[in-house]
Amino acid sequence: MAGARLRAGIAVASAWLLLCAVVGTLVILWLSSKPVDSAQVAGTVVAVIVAFAGGISALWRISGVTKRRQAIATLTTGSSMPRLPTLRDVDLAALGVRVPREGLQESTEQLRYVPRHLLDDRLRDALQEHRFVLVHGPSTAGKSRSVAELARELYPGERVVIPVLRPSALIELANAGVVRASVVVWLDDLDRHLGAGVDVACIERLLKIRNVRIIATMRAAAYEQIKPQGEARPAGRDVVELAVAQGAVIRFTGWDEQDRQTAGRQHQDKPDVVAALGKGMGLGEFLSAGPELIERLEIGDPPAEGVALVRAAADWFRLGLTRPVPLSLVMSLHPHYLPSDDALLLQRFEQALVWASTAVSGARLITNRTDGSGVVVHDYLLDYLSRNPSRPIPAATWQLVAAALRDTPADLAVVAAAALRLDDIGRAEDLARLAADRGNMEASHLVGAILCERKNFADAEPFCRAAAEAGYADAMHNLAIALDTLGKQENGLARRRESEQWLMAAATRGVAVAMHRVALNQWRRGSRRIAKDWLLKSIEAGHAPAMFTLAQLLRTTGRASEAEPWYRAAAGNGSAQAMNKLGVMAEQRGQSAAAEQWYRAGTEAGNVESAHNLADLLDRRGQPVEAEHYYRISAETGNTAAMNGLAFMLHERGDVAGARHWYHASAVRGDGHAMNSLAVMAKRRGDETQAEYWFHVGANAGDPDAQYNLALRLARGGKHRDAVRWYRTSARGGNVSAMYNLAHLILRISPYPAEAETWCREAAKAGHTAAMNTLGVILQRQGRPFEAERWFRRAAEQGQTQAIANLIPTLQDRGDLIGASRWRSRMDEIHTRPRGRALA
Repeated sequence: MAGARLRAGIAVASAWLLLCAVVGTLVILWLSSKPVDSAQVAGTVVAVIVAFAGGISALWRISGVTKRRQAIATLTTGSSMPRLPTLRDVDLAALGVRVPREGLQESTEQLRYVPRHLLDDRLRDALQEHRFVLVHGPSTAGKSRSVAELARELYPGERVVIPVLRPSALIELANAGVVRASVVVWLDDLDRHLGAGVDVACIERLLKIRNVRIIATMRAAAYEQIKPQGEARPAGRDVVELAVAQGAVIRFTGWDEQDRQTAGRQHQDKPDVVAALGKGMGLGEFLSAGPELIERLEIGDPPAEGVALVRAAADWFRLGLTRPVPLSLVMSLHPHYLPSDDALLLQRFEQALVWASTAVSGARLITNRTDGSGVVVHDYLLDYLSRNPSRPIPAATWQLVAAALRDTPADLAVVAAAALRLDDIGRAEDLARLAADRGNMEASHLVGAILCERKNFADAEPFCRAAAEAGYADAMHNLAIALDTLGKQENGLARRRESEQWLMAAATRGVAVAMHRVALNQWRRGSRRIAKDWLLKSIEAGHAPAMFTLAQLLRTTGRASEAEPWYRAAAGNGSAQAMNKLGVMAEQRGQSAAAEQWYRAGTEAGNVESAHNLADLLDRRGQPVEAEHYYRISAETGNTAAMNGLAFMLHERGDVAGARHWYHASAVRGDGHAMNSLAVMAKRRGDETQAEYWFHVGANAGDPDAQYNLALRLARGGKHRDAVRWYRTSARGGNVSAMYNLAHLILRISPYPAEAETWCREAAKAGHTAAMNTLGVILQRQGRPFEAERWFRRAAEQGQTQAIANLIPTLQDRGDLIGASRWRSRMDEIHTRPRGRALA
């Protein structure tokens, strides 16, 4: 009937054009036999043109309708009419909901929908609030059914587009005007549509159409396959991140006990359903016969040739490919999955195919498609084999698949990403290079990312540049890193400037890690407000490390109270550094138990500084055994402070050899404190050569204690100038004894004691009692008795006998005889105090 209407419309338009042509001809003939009136001629011509345009417009409209109808007929499923179906009317099977146990003699009608108590409200909210919703979860968990039922409930009258799995199908539907305002685009098994050419540009184009909604589902195993692998990001990840950015990704879970009880009550008239629910199955598992397929494959004595065929076909999909595997390739792969002890199995491929294709409760392990496109594996079985791989993918499989895909570089890039996901880096690079050589930019990006991970930035640059110039935002980020590193190595300003341009390009295109790097660059330049803005954008885009950086930024600007919530957020996202910082902050507040909790969490998350801090805390608390354990954990990962702490603990308990080992391990890593400790140990055992060597090395490494000890040796050897130099260096590093000795030495050898007063004062302020006394002497010589008395008194109150001796005459000089007498009695008391027993 629709075809008849279309033919009638075309006939009417054609007749209209013919009539216009005839009338125009007659008018021209008539005018040629009459005197010419220009106005009359013009009006007639206009009338003919308008009539002709009307005919053309009619034909154009008919052509547009024809184009849309052809697109609907050839590029969509679930459409039995020239118009798109509504969600209310479309068959559930077209939306990806399997017909339960198809192939049985019994009815295959869908069972009544069972509401999911933890998921339906979240799904309903997401479908109402967002125009792009992605639901991922285990196969047969019921995600397609739940999403379909709730979408029908919310938008029953909306037209739905269900594109076929064919390259460019969705784009062609958009070009034909099929995807219009208020249409729902249904992408069940999104990963298969990604394999058929759907990309982020396509999704963004559709979302620009008013009120278009995109609803997608994805199996859990497929969702895991497109997670980023280091710097490398599998094809399709940007589509998922677009959904994440909109807050519209729902993780669907299996059936819990409450769901099963609800289903049991609702279907109590179906004993087989109730029995399956009682065994802990979900309704979807039972209806798809998934568990029975697993039993067929693994329980009892399945034929080896059949199992081999199923696993060979499944590995095609484990490699990330989504279209059916060609039967000829399955035949080539099959021998590599057979046991090695029975050559007769090589002749049983046909029997294996029959066994694997035989229905079990209406479902098949594999389906050999009647359109000749190849073999597909049951979704439930694919998820199971992805979670429980019995062995690695054979090397022959990689080789045969690569050879089969040699002319399809996009598929080669997918397989390369799978190799990367399976930590087969070398194979991933080889496959990606093969695809990149054939012009695939996804593969170029992948090669560049692998080389960047390897720090081979010179070789990475051309691959990253090719992908970046093709518009790959992640490649822009990798190119920025490569250029920045190469620029630093070559001292090339031009490279570093270009690096910043590419980094900003990546950040403005939504690459969260690039936003983080832009923020760090701004912070280094002092633009903290801009840095904070970029960090917040990075956090909003889902980059958890930016939380820790933001906390650090706030803390360094004196806003510790604002920083702590971000440290907690970062720790909640697994940041071991944040856990350590929270431990430090808790310890500073005197909250020892909370500090210990955070340090332990940080240690378990792999932060060596947390292990060191935990060891220090336990040591101070008097728990040496456990403290030593955590010192060792941190020391064995290269933390020099922990090595020093462990060495000190071992030395205290008499394990001199063990102490020397860890001090030496720390010293060879450049730790000046360890060098000084080795020098002290050498001096104690009488090895002056080694002592002087390590004091010199430690002093040059910047350790204030080593500098002080070296200066002390130089002063005793009469090398006063060198001693002054090292005392001064040590004093500037905060060594209080060096401050005092420097002042004392300057007073002895220099006629200009101004610097001596400065260093004496610094040491005195730091609590050095001898320095307080010496400062008093200097001030007294300068005619400043009252200030001198104040410093003498401070030192005397701490038991410094020379200061008491200087304070007594100072008090007498100003007439305070009672005070002088009191301090003289104190001096006598000190001198008559028992000295204790001396060693024999």
